[in-house]
Amino acid sequence: MKILFLFLATSCTTLLNAQLYYNPLAIPAAISGNNFTLTVADSSHHFFGANNTATYGVNGSYLGPTLVVNKDDSVNIAVVNNLTQTTTMHWHGLHIPATMDGGPHNVINAGTTWQVGFGIRNAASTCWYHPHLHMNTGTQVYMGLAGMIIVKDTVEAALNLPRTYGTDDIPVVLQDRTFNANGDLIVDGLADSMVVNGTMHAYLDAPAQVVRLRVLNGSNVRSYNLGFSDNRTFYVIASDGGLLSQPVPVTRLKIASGERFEILLDLTNDQGNNFVMMSYASAFANNEPGGGGMPNGASVLNATNFGIMQINVVAPTGNPVTTIPSSLINVTPWNIANVNTLRYKTLDGNGMFATMANFTINFLAFDMMVINDTIPLNNLEVWQFTNNTNIAHPIHIHDVPFYILSRNGNQPPAYEGGLKDVFYILPNEVVQVIMKFEDFANDTMPYMYHCHNLVHEDNGMMAQFIVTDSFTGIEDATENNFSFYPNPTASSVQLNFQDSNNEPYTIELLDAGGRIMQSSLVNPEGTAFSYTIDLADRPAGIYFLKVSGTNTSRTLKIIKE
Repeated sequence: MKILFLFLATSCTTLLNAQLYYNPLAIPAAISGNNFTLTVADSSHHFFGANNTATYGVNGSYLGPTLVVNKDDSVNIAVVNNLTQTTTMHWHGLHIPATMDGGPHNVINAGTTWQVGFGIRNAASTCWYHPHLHMNTGTQVYMGLAGMIIVKDTVEAALNLPRTYGTDDIPVVLQDRTFNANGDLIVDGLADSMVVNGTMHAYLDAPAQVVRLRVLNGSNVRSYNLGFSDNRTFYVIASDGGLLSQPVPVTRLKIASGERFEILLDLTNDQGNNFVMMSYASAFANNEPGGGGMPNGASVLNATNFGIMQINVVAPTGNPVTTIPSSLINVTPWNIANVNTLRYKTLDGNGMFATMANFTINFLAFDMMVINDTIPLNNLEVWQFTNNTNIAHPIHIHDVPFYILSRNGNQPPAYEGGLKDVFYILPNEVVQVIMKFEDFANDTMPYMYHCHNLVHEDNGMMAQFIVTDSFTGIEDATENNFSFYPNPTASSVQLNFQDSNNEPYTIELLDAGGRIMQSSLVNPEGTAFSYTIDLADRPAGIYFLKVSGTNTSRTLKIIKE
């Protein structure tokens, strides 16, 4: 038997709210400095009722402390594994070497300690940490292994923003959980009860001033459509990778698994009032995690508007922030004209949450022994993702942050205008992202990219890449069996290729936005072919040539002068 807690709050009175939201929101301890010890262990935690629930915790009973670090500092972290099973610890969002990234190759055996040390290169942002053990990530996160990371820097510190942790700068970890009659967790994809920072029926006493919420979707599967019961406007000031150029006013904000947004609430005139943070999931399409079309017992939270936590507005602090800033930082995406490589990623498969194993990336399930992409150090790349599946996916790329260039050829919404490391992609949607693979190279230790729906990830919707400084890219070099010249060109480019496979090849010319300008099927004569790409009548700019065969796929950059 499952215990269900559904908080319907669209028309709550103060009395009803008091009945629904009666536990003060737990604020994870914040620890700062250069040296951290995180002890992962079996524990128990009180969520509701008379019984405690068996959990995993980091330095406590459920979730872990918030790590507060500064850009350009060096930190050392000891992860002590006191579980009876193997784990890992991934520093989600941090730009660090692959050997320290905490992916499925960086295992921490039971009873051992993993020592890592790295510099903080990120700008001010909200990141997080969680296990990344292949086929067991979902269970370990669900049981409580996660925590926030707050990166500070001098640029953010110069802005008039709330930053008193736990008072006007609040961590908000959203998770859905299902419990049985004894209060034990039932590991579930789309669960039935809301937990915020490990607190059920949570309320927050917030001062009557501008308050900052650092919202992390730490759920395994569920997306949220955030808003407030009084339909107030709030202001998005940061996404995964840091601050936006200016606050973006919204009344609704979708946040998928693994994403973070920082928002400002202007409570200066609200002392004595209360309202509820909501998820307006009735607006979700059936094919979104949390929409009405999800199977598997149909969680009571699906396709309905439900409360997350109540906010009670109390007296302001002694030195309050009382205005929303008009601008934040300079946001300067990379110039697409300087892109070295365009890569195509297709999300494949059809299934529902009970049978996930057929979701893949480029028709391949994750294999620890297969490197899916080899990337030259300092390459500027565009990755184009096409969702051919029947449900939405949150896609996370390790190592470097990215900018979203387009959604179905259109600019993304303003609140997605900053650096990100997770993006949400709907069925039949095409999303392009741009990123530069700087600083770290390792020929043997890979980074991951994957669906951050942890059920999908654990069932193989993941791939891996290495960044290498010893790579000779075919984009601007000649291999033994391949030549491509002249580049740049004023008129045409000659492609020569030899391949013992003696197979036909599809050759596609694409513009800088990834649109196919022309396509040809070429059959080699023997083991070689020659092909001319005529650009004489095309405008100057960046083009890409994609050469695809059964065993070969290469994308080449052409500069038309």
